[in-house]
Amino acid sequence: MKVNKERLKELAKQCMGFEPFPYQLDFISDCFEHKYILACWSRQIGKSTCTALFACLAAVLNPDITIIIISKSERQSKEIYIKVLDFLHRVPEFRKGLKQESMEQTILANRSRILNLPCSFEGQSLRGYAAEICIIDEAQFIPDQVVDEVISPFVATKKDFKFIKLSTPQGKQGHFYRSFLDKDYHVHNYSYVEGVRNGLITREFIDKKRMEMDSLSFAQEYEALFIEEASSYFGSELINNNVQDYPLLSEVSNVESGTFYAGYDVGRFGMDKSVLIVVQRKKEENRIVFIGSIDKASLDTQLDYIKRMDKLFHFKKIVLDESAVGGGLTDFLIKEFNTSLIKKVEGLTFTNKSKKDIYSNLRTLLENRQLILPRHPELISQLKDLQYEYSDSGNLKIFHPPNKHDDYPDALALAVKYVKDKESAWFFVNNDRLDESYGNVDYTSW
Repeated sequence: MKVNKERLKELAKQCMGFEPFPYQLDFISDCFEHKYILACWSRQIGKSTCTALFACLAAVLNPDITIIIISKSERQSKEIYIKVLDFLHRVPEFRKGLKQESMEQTILANRSRILNLPCSFEGQSLRGYAAEICIIDEAQFIPDQVVDEVISPFVATKKDFKFIKLSTPQGKQGHFYRSFLDKDYHVHNYSYVEGVRNGLITREFIDKKRMEMDSLSFAQEYEALFIEEASSYFGSELINNNVQDYPLLSEVSNVESGTFYAGYDVGRFGMDKSVLIVVQRKKEENRIVFIGSIDKASLDTQLDYIKRMDKLFHFKKIVLDESAVGGGLTDFLIKEFNTSLIKKVEGLTFTNKSKKDIYSNLRTLLENRQLILPRHPELISQLKDLQYEYSDSGNLKIFHPPNKHDDYPDALALAVKYVKDKESAWFFVNNDRLDESYGNVDYTSW
C-alpha cells in the first residue's frame, strides 16, 4: 500500500491532533508499505505513539484484519494499546465504529480487531493466534525461542502481513539484532538527537541522563547503539583515570569524623576471602579510605570484625552480599545495628539484575570522576578483569573470567550503592523523613 506522506500527515494533524515529525512520518509510512519493519529508537522520541497511530489507521482502513500487540509484560503491552484506543476516541467517526472495547481487545464495526497480549514465560499464553499485523514492543527482551516458535507463526498463513519489531538495543545478539542486519527489514534507527532536534526532549534532560547513567546503558537507551558483547566492563583507561597514590587507613588508624559507607563481600567457605571496602563521601569527592580482608573466617569472626570496623568508622550504611552464607551474617548485623529509626545494615542478594544495577552505579561514578581509587593491586586487577556479555534475551551479565575473582569489585560496588543517593542522608520512619538530628519532619523536598 503506497502512502501519500503529506495526506497522512494532514490526517494525523487535523483529525487526531498529532503531527508527526519527518522521521516519525517515514516510519509510519513504511509500516503501511512494507512487510518487515524494525524500529531501534532512543527512549522518549515517540516510538509508541507512532506505532499506535499506524495500528489505529490500519484497523479502520482494513476490514476483517487482526492486529496483535505483544510485549514482555502486561504493563508494557498496554502502553501502545492505550494510545491506540485514545486515537480511536479522538475521531467521532472512528469512535462510532467501536463495537466492543476492553483492555484485552477492541473490535470495530468493519470486523477488524486489535488485541493486547502480554508475553508469558515461554510464550504459552500466545499460542494459537493468527494475525495480519503483529507488533512486538520491547522486542529485544522477548526470547528468540518465543519469537521463532510462537509469534512468527501468527502471520504464516497470511499472504499480506506486517511484522513490526520495536525496541531499544541490548547487545549484538538475539533475534532483534539479527533482524537489524536482515536486508528484508526496513530499519529505522534513531538516537536522542531526533528528539532534541524536534523538541520532544531537552538537551538538559540528555545531559542529566548522561551523568546519571553509565556509558554502556546510555549508549543503548538514548543513542540506540548495539554494544559489543563479551568485553571488559570497565576497561583499563577508565580505571586508571580514577587511580591516585595515597595511603589507606588501617585498623589502628585514628579516624577523623566523616561520612563512611561500607561494602562487604562474604567469602564462601574458604573459596574466596571476605572483603570489606570503606568509602568516604565528601562534597568534593568520594574516596576509598580502607580495604580489609579476612580468610576462612567463621560467622562469629566476621561479625566481630564488622562490629570492630564500625566502632572505628561509625558507618552511615553497611551493604553486604547476603547470598548463600551471607544471609546469616546479614540477619545478625540487622539485629545488632538496625532500629525503627535507623536502617544501617542492608543485605543484597546477588542476581544478574542486582549486580548489573550496582555495577552500573559504580561505572557511572568512575566515568564522572566522582570516585577516587587507591593503587591497590588486587582491587585494580580484579576491576580490569571483569567481563560483560548479553544473553539471547538481552539481559546483561557481569562476570569474572575462569580462575579469577571479583570479591574486591563486589565489595566496592556494594560500598558505593548509596554514596550519590541524596536520600541516604535521611532516615525513614512511617513514611516521614527525619533529619539526622532526629528533629523536625521535612516535607519540602518531596
